[in-house]
Amino acid sequence: MNMQPQARSRLGIALGGGGARGFLHAGVLAALVEDGDSRLTPQYVTGTSIGSLVAALYAAGVSPRRVLELGREVTWLGDVVGKIATVKDAFWDVAGRVFPFRARRPGRAGFLSNESLGEWVMSVSGCRSLDELKLPFAAVATEVRRGERVLMCGAAHADKLRAAPRVTPSVPTSVLVPESLGLAVRASAAVPSVFAVIETQGLALVDGGFAEQVPVAACRALGADIVIGVSLGIVEVFPQIDLPHHALANSFHIGMRPAIDAALALADIAIEPQGIEHASVVDLGAASRLFEMGFAVMKERLDDLRGLLS
Repeated sequence: MNMQPQARSRLGIALGGGGARGFLHAGVLAALVEDGDSRLTPQYVTGTSIGSLVAALYAAGVSPRRVLELGREVTWLGDVVGKIATVKDAFWDVAGRVFPFRARRPGRAGFLSNESLGEWVMSVSGCRSLDELKLPFAAVATEVRRGERVLMCGAAHADKLRAAPRVTPSVPTSVLVPESLGLAVRASAAVPSVFAVIETQGLALVDGGFAEQVPVAACRALGADIVIGVSLGIVEVFPQIDLPHHALANSFHIGMRPAIDAALALADIAIEPQGIEHASVVDLGAASRLFEMGFAVMKERLDDLRGLLS
């Protein structure tokens, strides 16, 4: 009889994109780390878009409740979004689309810069390199020219991700070791046409939600045995179509919903609070409510998680 103790299951968490709804992620993490059962503390973490921001801070050792406090201190257009592009930049972007036969001046393909977001993440986390993080971490971006999923991680984890089997072989995947943690978060959260495309190492990177909205597969590839997948939905869903952007938002939701469902199906514990799709993706004033929502919904699943880890 083999009397050797069984290896402890390695817990990971994959945090999806969803703008200001990301405070829900902090609540989910708080429910896990504050329970007192060390088995429930995630040791592997991946994120897409706002999920990459929360994941990076957690991997750096920033507590979930501190993430909530930091969120209350941040001003949307100051610390996070960065300065608005000049009128000239905006003009060239629009003119180049309307009159494609005319020579275009090279410039960023977006109205906003998120450069200050990267600086803020590195300042708050105390980490410039991804290899300085305390936990294995990966962020997801989309290579917009080739339609690839790009996994961004530290050099210590790059070979493991490159060797991992592809859960979705139809989606080409590349692994990138970015020059800084800030660049990784910026690329993962670069909503196309809103934020500048991140050009680095020959790649043109935009928001990772177009490639893997909830990066469960990436978390398992990092080394996690048990993965919690947390979805924030996609964009705000409107029950009444009163304005043109309501139809656009709902259509966007319909198009991306199958990918989210497929990602959550890969998770051992799937979290997506009922009604989250109706929460605003830009309202930072809802931080406390979203945090408490995440805390409560994760608390309800802790016994299920303990059963998986036993």
